[in-house]
Amino acid sequence: MKTVELSSNHWPAFCKYVEDSHTNTLLKAERAASNGEMETIVNDQPLQAFAWQHQDNTCSDALLVKVGLPGAKPADFQIVEPIRMILRNPTDAGRFSTLEIVAESGTVLFKFHPGLSPAPNGA
Repeated sequence: MKTVELSSNHWPAFCKYVEDSHTNTLLKAERAASNGEMETIVNDQPLQAFAWQHQDNTCSDALLVKVGLPGAKPADFQIVEPIRMILRNPTDAGRFSTLEIVAESGTVLFKFHPGLSPAPNGA
């Protein structure tokens, strides 16, 4: 399994890359529940936005994710103050299919279908 941790300096560009290159890619998102089990937030919905939000006036940057069918009102959720972003390629097939984000608001796993390819700069 290939694993790449993204430098925090690359997070804004990485989020822009995902949004620009992978809109409408199917996305599954799971969050670590308080009991340690993973709970599904989103199940195979088209990605509409993956936007980095830098906050100059506070210490909490965030990632805003919107999913849903084109033309429909998207569902959105926010990941507050990411600490680590890790790309995973469980099959070594040339695409990163999983993005793990560890944040103050909890750990979230994003599973992209198809995976992110080519590997973004900084990965």
